[in-house]
Amino acid sequence: METDCTLDPSQFNLEGYYLKHGFLSRQECKHLLSGISEYQEKYTVPVVYRHRQGRSLSYKVIDGKEIQSSLPEIDQLYQDINTIINTSLGTAFTTLKSRQTGVNVNITPPGGEYRWHYDRNEVTAILYLNEVAGGETECYPNYRIYLDNSRYSQLQQGLDYLLEVTRNFFGKQVLIKPQQGSIFFMKGKHCLHSVQPVLGTSERINIIFAYDSPGASFTIENSLNNYLYNQSSDISSDPNYR
Repeated sequence: METDCTLDPSQFNLEGYYLKHGFLSRQECKHLLSGISEYQEKYTVPVVYRHRQGRSLSYKVIDGKEIQSSLPEIDQLYQDINTIINTSLGTAFTTLKSRQTGVNVNITPPGGEYRWHYDRNEVTAILYLNEVAGGETECYPNYRIYLDNSRYSQLQQGLDYLLEVTRNFFGKQVLIKPQQGSIFFMKGKHCLHSVQPVLGTSERINIIFAYDSPGASFTIENSLNNYLYNQSSDISSDPNYR
C-alpha cells in the first residue's frame, strides 16, 4: 500500500493533532475492509461493554495479537506509520512492547460508542476505513493537567474528571467525522477524546495505532487490557487510576 504522508510538525506540536485526508485510497480501504470481514466470518470478535456515566464503552475489537497472525497488511501499516511519524517529527517513537495493545481494529456497531479517556501512549493514529452516520471522534487536544510521576493516582483521576466535566466550557472541541481513507494523529496522553454514538445501520470500522517513547512501561497494563478487551473480566471501574 502507498503511504506517502507527512505530518505538519508545527501544527502537531502546537495544537496536539493533525488530520490527513486521502492517506489511503478508497480501493485500499475496501481491500482492508474485505480482510476484516473475512476475519469476522471466521472468528468470534469480542464484544465489550462497560457502562460509564456520560458515554460508555461499547464496541467490538480485534487486538494486535490477532492482527499479527491473521491481518498482516494492517501489522505492516503499523510499522509504516511509525516511520512516517518519526520522519515528520524528528523523534524516536516506537511501536508498543505489547502486541495486543499496539494496533487494534475497532468495530463500533449501530448505537455503540467509546468512553471518554486519555491514551496511555504519546502518539495515537486513527485510520478511518468507512463512512457512517454519527461515530465522530470528539476530542479536546492538549487538554490535560498531566502529572508525569503520579499518572495513575487519585489526584490525576480528580484532575482528569474535572476537565472532562468542564470540557464544554473551557476546552477546544475538535470533531472528526469518519471519512474513508483519512488518518487522524493526536498526542494520546494529552488529548481527551471519545467516540460519539454510531447512527444508522452500518458498523464504524477504524484502526488504532499506538506509539510511545522507547522503554516506556505501564504498571496498569494487564488490568487495563482486561478492561478494554475482555468482557468476562470482573472490572467495574476504569483501571487507568489505581
